[in-house]
Amino acid sequence: MKKLYVRIAIGIVIVGILFACGYVYSTQLKNANSKVTVKACKLETKDMTAKLDISGVMLPNETVSIVPKIGGRIKAMNVKTGSKIKAGEIIAIIEANELSAQMAQAEAAVKMAEDQIDQARINMRTAESTASSTEKILIDQATQAKINFEIAERAYNKDLALSVSGQVPQSQLEDNKNKYDVAKKQYVMSIISDGSSAQSQILTAKSKYELAQKQYEIASGATLEQAKAALNVLKVQFDNTIISSPISGTVTNENLHVGELAAVGSTIVTIADTNLLKLKGTVSQEFVPILKEGQKIDVKIDAYKDSAFEGTVSKLGPVAMSTGTDFPIEITISNSQDLLAGFSAKASLNLTIEAKNILPISTLVVDNGKNYVYIIKDGVVVKQIVEIGLKNDSVVEIIKGINASDIVAQTNVKDLFEGSKVVIENKSE
Repeated sequence: MKKLYVRIAIGIVIVGILFACGYVYSTQLKNANSKVTVKACKLETKDMTAKLDISGVMLPNETVSIVPKIGGRIKAMNVKTGSKIKAGEIIAIIEANELSAQMAQAEAAVKMAEDQIDQARINMRTAESTASSTEKILIDQATQAKINFEIAERAYNKDLALSVSGQVPQSQLEDNKNKYDVAKKQYVMSIISDGSSAQSQILTAKSKYELAQKQYEIASGATLEQAKAALNVLKVQFDNTIISSPISGTVTNENLHVGELAAVGSTIVTIADTNLLKLKGTVSQEFVPILKEGQKIDVKIDAYKDSAFEGTVSKLGPVAMSTGTDFPIEITISNSQDLLAGFSAKASLNLTIEAKNILPISTLVVDNGKNYVYIIKDGVVVKQIVEIGLKNDSVVEIIKGINASDIVAQTNVKDLFEGSKVVIENKSE
């Protein structure tokens, strides 16, 4: 009995399907043979208006995570969540006891190197002076010995000539002879000394000067520079224990507190610049040529439904998003009313676009995500895919798909399909 009911049910379903198919076929046949009355139009080239809407969430103009460049225990924290802060103000200080001791040692090393330079400079100048004076003394001694010899020689030769005629006593002659011999010996010795001992003394003095000069160059070169470099490194590290804000804004998050250890790269606080708020979104490629940075735009914020805010196009991306047809846009709002980041907002702009190829919006048919219009040829419609641009409530821009001479169905398009026969109501227009 049960199997009988099943067979009856299957039979009823089959009969229903056959009836439905027959009905659809007869309807299509009837429609195919009947003519649909439509109004028709052609492409027009004229200005059109379009409304640009950009929705999103208001974002801070800039958000910065404050991270230490040197690790250590937090000694002082000058802000908390919600604090207003200006660029350059101190946020936190990290303990620097060990660094202070190291800096004292480095400063002492610099002082020692500078003292060594001063002493080396004194030694160099002393050696230079000694070398110069030694050379001068030896030259002076040789010169004086020569003068003394020449005087003694003239006196002796004079007395020797006079002694022949008996005009000079023998004792005077002998006395001048002794003086002459002594002066001659001293002169000869000075010449010999100048060639050996004197030259040796001069070379010794100059060697001491050159050694002192080299010691000065060493002391004033690498030694001092290394000490200063070590001190500068410690000064930079010490400066890094004082953490300042790079921007003005509001502390939105406080991650560490006094007494806690701050690791290098860990976030101490987060600061958001909310003096300006940003609305980020995308615009269709058709709007890009008519938008420009600095352009004003109305912004509505959901939390302030009765108020309108003036925004400014601050960025218009030169590169399309991954979709290939949408471009990033950024709109900024001066936050004079303490608006909060995170508010939902929508920016709107009415635009007039010059000289576009347009059709009435009623001509457009959307089927499976594609845009079509019905072109009328000899009383029969052809379903033609088109590429559209801007559109509003009354017209749509046609970028590609039809020609200026094509006649397009404007009314009753929902009753049309490929091959429908039509009568053009406004054919004379």
